[in-house]
Amino acid sequence: MKLPRKCRVFLLAVAGLFILWLVYYAAVSVVYGLKLRSLRAQVKAEGSSLNLLDLAPKPVPREENAARWYQAASLVKNPLYFGRGKADAQETAAVEAYTAFFSAKPEERAKVVAEKHAGLSLYLDRNKLALRFLHEGAKYDRGYFELDYADGGNMKLPHLAEFRDSARMLSLEAWLAATDGDAHRACQAVWAGLRLRRSIEKEPILIGFLVGNALDMLALRTLPEILAMVNPNPEDLRLILTELQALDRQRFRRAVEGERALNAGHMESARKNGVGAVLHNEVGGYDRECPTAPETALIRILNGSLVDQAFSLSFMNRFVEAASRLETLSDEEMSHWAVDEATAAHRAGTSIGSKYYHLLSGKFLPAIGYSLCEAKRDLARHDVTACGIAAELYRLDHGTYPLSLDMLAPKYLAAVPQDVFSGKPLLFESLPNGVLIQSVGPYQRRLGDSESVPPTPPITWRIERPSPAQP
Repeated sequence: MKLPRKCRVFLLAVAGLFILWLVYYAAVSVVYGLKLRSLRAQVKAEGSSLNLLDLAPKPVPREENAARWYQAASLVKNPLYFGRGKADAQETAAVEAYTAFFSAKPEERAKVVAEKHAGLSLYLDRNKLALRFLHEGAKYDRGYFELDYADGGNMKLPHLAEFRDSARMLSLEAWLAATDGDAHRACQAVWAGLRLRRSIEKEPILIGFLVGNALDMLALRTLPEILAMVNPNPEDLRLILTELQALDRQRFRRAVEGERALNAGHMESARKNGVGAVLHNEVGGYDRECPTAPETALIRILNGSLVDQAFSLSFMNRFVEAASRLETLSDEEMSHWAVDEATAAHRAGTSIGSKYYHLLSGKFLPAIGYSLCEAKRDLARHDVTACGIAAELYRLDHGTYPLSLDMLAPKYLAAVPQDVFSGKPLLFESLPNGVLIQSVGPYQRRLGDSESVPPTPPITWRIERPSPAQP
């Protein structure tokens, strides 16, 4: 039976379109397959890996492992009956004092300590065994927590949550010791707080890096506050200065490499098991933004998984490259990443021509652009604090603070660090009986900005003693 002419034309058109689609599909497969191979070779050439297990830290012998002491501190920590029954009046006062201290603004903490000294002392007394374990752990240079890196995004990280409480406890100990005039104990508590980061700085996990930054931030903010109240021992200050200068300035890149490997694992799992299955495992269920079964099938039919993998890996490779240039990144570059990473995958995943090609990237690319700024802030905080400690050592030797940062090198600092944000010398101001040292920080007001655009606050070390400094 001969088909009508219109039917024959229609069938020929459909067949032609199908052949064109096959040619297009083959071309896309070849182009993006080669691109993905090139991107993976680039990762291998830089000495990294797309397998999170390959990036995991090496185990540490138990007798050299700080983690065992930190884990012991977590086990014996006394929360003073938080949710464990009725507390007596003293315990209630201790909990209220602890809460008030960490809720207070920095300029109000001295008043809180004076008013609630008894409650804060009771809190530390009930946790003296935990404090002892934290100080023991600080004596070790390495820490190793047994994490299941093969579990990817579902990896359990209980030690990170515990470290936050440990850092707070050490900060409180430093404050009370300084209030009581015990300079040695105060400095030791700050030093132990700085050492918490060392146990997790080898972990290739971005959240671990950010937690380490938060731990350092608490210790570094506490330090000038307590030094203004006591006359420290030079040996204690040198110990803190050594720890500041031992900072691994490449640890952010390592964390981003781990994030790249984690993301690559998500993408590969999606290719093998389907988008829905991966999102169900990672998110714990489905929501309106998760791909449906037809979308998953369409991604596979259109070879979207391959295209998406190349897009995602290219994006993460560029971010690792930016992380490797952290100290020289300009404000403009950081701003680009802070905006671009938050919107690029979304734009690619929702544009008319590429919605289904980049749907996976829209779900799996992490929101990490802001971390560039946080990582650079951390470097600046360490540099500013190192100069502040060196200025204290100068005061102890000469009876007065230095008149410029150049007076600190080479005796107290091998070289005075430059501001990682401006590339210029750190700002220095000599106060009547103290010093003010500043990094300009990120995103300062630029030409053309209105007065309604406030600059971000600088990163500051300020200490001013109430009476003439004594050597």
